[in-house]
Amino acid sequence: MAPGTMGTLGAIPLWLLFRQLSPFCYIAATLGLFALGWAAAERAEKLLGKRDHPAIVVDEVVGFLVTMVGVEAGWKGLVLGFFLFRLADILKPPPVRWFDTGLSGGLGVMADDVVAGLYARAAMALLQFLGVP
Repeated sequence: MAPGTMGTLGAIPLWLLFRQLSPFCYIAATLGLFALGWAAAERAEKLLGKRDHPAIVVDEVVGFLVTMVGVEAGWKGLVLGFFLFRLADILKPPPVRWFDTGLSGGLGVMADDVVAGLYARAAMALLQFLGVP
């Protein structure tokens, strides 16, 4: 059942915790989770015998945290960030797809979701600039 979506839903409580941090600590914690995710995804790929196995969802968690960096909004911002991140992660616009296929191992697993998160965050900033809540 849509492991990427489930992984992103699972990231919401972590975002609720992280958003209480200062911007510096939020970014540092997200970078730390990226590093742990890289190592874990690397190991999981070897154990599971498949590149970017669906059971690996730490990449969605980090990608969603990237999307939500600096977002102070309530539920509307949370839902918007969730859907924009899932859209970017599923569609994989350039260069997201390159990060997905061009890098191997744990870095490849993690990097495409981080770039998708950057796309989603940029879209949120643009919508905020345009006055869309």
